[in-house]
Amino acid sequence: MERTGLEKAIRRAADPVVLMQRVADEAVTLLESADGVFVGLANDAAWLTLECCSGYLKEQIGGRIPLDASLSGLAFKTGETLRCDDVEGDSRVELDLCHGFHVVSAVCVPLWRGKQTVGVFSVTSSRTRAFDDRDVATLTTLAQFISVVIAAAVDLAGVTDTLLSGAWHGPAGA
Repeated sequence: MERTGLEKAIRRAADPVVLMQRVADEAVTLLESADGVFVGLANDAAWLTLECCSGYLKEQIGGRIPLDASLSGLAFKTGETLRCDDVEGDSRVELDLCHGFHVVSAVCVPLWRGKQTVGVFSVTSSRTRAFDDRDVATLTTLAQFISVVIAAAVDLAGVTDTLLSGAWHGPAGA
């Protein structure tokens, strides 16, 4: 395998988006009530960018959700897992956004890098009261996994860059 092929293989294996997409795809099949899933990361101070989407939200990759006036934004800002059973009666949601995404109920779980919130893992449904406490616990565990993937990917990217630049010479004494 030539060097560029090796470099591409290493970078693909370490790509957090690939792993997050797998988790998003699995969440749709894992939770019977889930119609859509997204992983939104805060790439600036005002928006979550949808990095991974699954189910009926698949086409929304690259879309943005405001951190102000959205349930996802509130989960991001407070660092708390939030559940909405019906968007029509919940003042925490942005109704136009929910209607545009066909969201009727949702669970939004913050993603962490150390002590800093970096994004939100959100599972949505086109039905009211789609999620229960057990679903919230499952999603919290999946969000913890995604948070670890993000942290490991950032660390691995640094090591990969060093390795592929030729600067790494192995452990001392090797």
